[in-house]
Amino acid sequence: MIEIWDDIPGYEGKYQASTQGRIRSLDRLVSQKGNGGKVYTRKLKGVLLTPKVGDAQGHLVVRLNSPRATPYVHRLVLLTFVGPSNGRDCRHLDGSKDNNCLSNLAYGSRRENSVDMVFHETMDRFFKIEEVKEIKRRLADGEIARTIAQDYGVHLKTVQNIRQGKTYAYVEH
Repeated sequence: MIEIWDDIPGYEGKYQASTQGRIRSLDRLVSQKGNGGKVYTRKLKGVLLTPKVGDAQGHLVVRLNSPRATPYVHRLVLLTFVGPSNGRDCRHLDGSKDNNCLSNLAYGSRRENSVDMVFHETMDRFFKIEEVKEIKRRLADGEIARTIAQDYGVHLKTVQNIRQGKTYAYVEH
């Protein structure tokens, strides 16, 4: 399949996204202050950016320097080739968070995205009340959240959210 590159809206002339889910910077001139405050211009060579995991779910992000941001790769690809999300979720059609090819991405409703996550078994599991009580008891006893997360086969953030009362706040231990 042919890889097509296009400017990312808001980053025209600086960054591009490809239909294969890659992001690159472009050659450009930048102004900098040198010693003594003198301003000079230098050429900055464009490079292929290396994505990093940006959240507990495994979504990939890249670092953009202007403005300083670390947006999700899948959002940049959809913005570039489909347009703004207008409040819709970005969906990975095959359930793989590191497959940011345009053919694997689509905008959809929150419900569609949730159905995708259940279908692909990428959604954190729901806990029984007894399990939440046990997790809260273990946290109260000083056990490390990472150990608890491993025991239940969930992301660390899931246990941290329980500790902070962001989820299952109604369950008392």
